[in-house]
Formats: sequence, structure tokens, C-alpha cells
Amino acid sequence: DMDGPSPNAGGSRAAAPVVDKAKQEAAAKAKAAEKAAKQEKARKEKAEAAAKLKQELLALTKEVYQGPPPTVPTKPVFVDKIPDDWVNSTIFGGSFNPQSDSSKIASFTSGMEAGFCAKTVAAVQTKKPVAKAEKDDKMEVKVFNAQRTQNLSITVRRVQGSSGMSAEAMVGAIVVADLTYLTEDRVDLLKRIKLETEEADSLRKAEKSLTAGQSLRKLEAFLVVLARVPRLSFKLDAISFRWTATGLKTSAEKSLNTLKLALTEIHDSKSLTSLLRLSLHVSNFMNHGTGRVARGIQLQSINKFVTVRGTPNSLKTQITDNETSESSDSNKQLKKKSSPPSIPPYACKTLMHFLAHVADNGGIVLQTEETQKDNQKKKKKKNVLLNLK
Repeated sequence: DMDGPSPNAGGSRAAAPVVDKAKQEAAAKAKAAEKAAKQEKARKEKAEAAAKLKQELLALTKEVYQGPPPTVPTKPVFVDKIPDDWVNSTIFGGSFNPQSDSSKIASFTSGMEAGFCAKTVAAVQTKKPVAKAEKDDKMEVKVFNAQRTQNLSITVRRVQGSSGMSAEAMVGAIVVADLTYLTEDRVDLLKRIKLETEEADSLRKAEKSLTAGQSLRKLEAFLVVLARVPRLSFKLDAISFRWTATGLKTSAEKSLNTLKLALTEIHDSKSLTSLLRLSLHVSNFMNHGTGRVARGIQLQSINKFVTVRGTPNSLKTQITDNETSESSDSNKQLKKKSSPPSIPPYACKTLMHFLAHVADNGGIVLQTEETQKDNQKKKKKKNVLLNLK
């Protein structure tokens, strides 16, 4: 029978799913290989960008810092930089060369490494106390808690005074700004009564929910009347300004003269200039090779040195090593020259303590020409006295 089914028809049907599965597997492998190639390319680009950034940061560091680089990771100092366009008009510009001047700190960089090496400490997570939900007492409406009630009651009694001035009379005096009733002390007391929006809303709701035979306490009754005054805080500020306006001019002139004198002393202070330059070198040492390296730092950056705390364990090891190395009599002089200077523990409490220690004992950094001459005179006097004795 020529119209019957072909003998190979079943075999071709069975081979079709196998071919489709092989194609799918090949497509999946090609897609995975393409994805892996993209990831590898992105990884290489990221690594190249990081290496380029590192080279740029090291180049910037070499421009402003020529001292020895840190041999161990140190704690960062987040100083406030002066913009590069402004540096030349500050104490960090002109004849000052930060690259050559930074070599002065080479004598105590080992002490900084010992006292302020980076130390990762696991953050201790403290559980926050869960506030207990206050029980709703539906029998009585409570607008303020006990502590708030006590504070407000004391202030309201002082505002009312011995005459017991009513809330309506107080509001009338505020509206017309009557200074005969609103003395300076009374206005200050009224400004202390700062009702939050939620408290004012609670007072209004409590007043509206009153039923026959109920009334608010004296405290709530006084405050709910005050809460009706629109923009109360602005009115009190305006009245307070009327009291203080007479003395503002004199005090402003006095403050400006004081500020001018302080700025003049800061501008002419050679010791402060030396301290800021020393702070620049120290921060560049601690931030070596990072984006925090600066050509100049702002005055408020000194406060950041207080926040950098020392690493007591490494400091203690460094001090004991120095003491034991200097204990031997035979090689005492040689070890003194090779070993770093001993740093007392108090000097590494914070980085600011370290700067103060260097300023007191290092001398070479903070001494100006005048102080060097004075120190030479003092040494001569001491030598003369020793010879006389």
C-alpha cells in the first residue's frame, strides 16, 4: 500500500526534541559566556580606574607632603579643606612650601604610627529601651503628663504673679502689646511656655469634649486661652525685641570690636600660623594617599584633631619597647639614636594632645625667630648661673 505511513516517520519526530534541547543548551552557554566576559571587562575597568585614582592621589600627596609615608594604616583625619583657588591668599600660599616644610615632622611620625594606628573594633549594638505603652484611662482626659504639668504649673504661676492675672487679661495685653503688664521678665516666661501642635490640639479637643458639670483644671484653662492667640510666638518675639532694642546697638558695637581685635590677633599670631601648618603636615601624613590630602586646611579643622583618639595598646607596646631598649648600658647611645622618641601616654589621648606634646617638646616646628632668640638668651642665662654656682 503506497499510501501507508513512512517507516522513518517516528524516528524523525523523536529526534526533533533532542535537536531543540541541544540548541537551547548551546544558546545558554553562549549567553553565560557573554555575561562572564562583560563582568570581567567591568572588573578590569573598575580595577584600572581604582589604580588610576590611586596614582593621582599619590601624585597629589607628593605635591604637598615630602615626609616619610606611614608604614602601618593610620586613623583618618577629616579636615576641612581650603579650595585650591584660595590657598595662595592664605598662610599656606606665598613663600610657604608645604612639600619641603613637611620634612620637619619626620622625627615624630613613628610616634604617630604607634599612638594612632588604625584599629578595627566591632561596633557594640546597644538595645534601645522599649517604651512602655501608657494605659488609656478613659475615665479622665489627661492633656499633659506629670513632669510636663509640674514644669508648666511653675511657669504659669510666675507669669500670673502675686496678683493672679487672668488668661483673658494676659491675652488682651499681648494683642495690644501693653508693656505696662508685659514686663521683660514676664515676656521671657511666656516664651518658655512653648506648646507643641499636638498639645494645643489636645487642649482644644479636651475643651470641646467637656460635658455638663465638667471643667478644665486651672493650668489647662489658662493655656487653652493662650492657644487661641494666632502667631503667639511671633508676637512675643516682637514685644521682647522692643525691650531689648535699646541695648542692642551698644552690645553689637562691643561684640564687633571684640571680634575685630580677635581677628587681628589671629592674623598676626606666628605661633598659630606654625600650628596650622604643623596640623596640615600631620593630617596629610595620617591621610597619606587618600582624597583627604589637602593643600590647606581651615581654622575649624583643629576641632577635628580632638575627635581622633589614640590606640592605647599599640602605644603601650611602643613605650615599653623603647624603655627596655634604652635600659642596657652598653648600647644605650646607639639605641637612643636609632629608636623613636618615647611618647608619654597622655600625648596620645587624642591627636590634639599629640600636637600639644610636639609643640611643647619638639620646639623646631612652632619656634619662630623671636622665640628661638628668647630661648637662646634663657640658655645663656642658665649657663652663666651654673658657672657662678
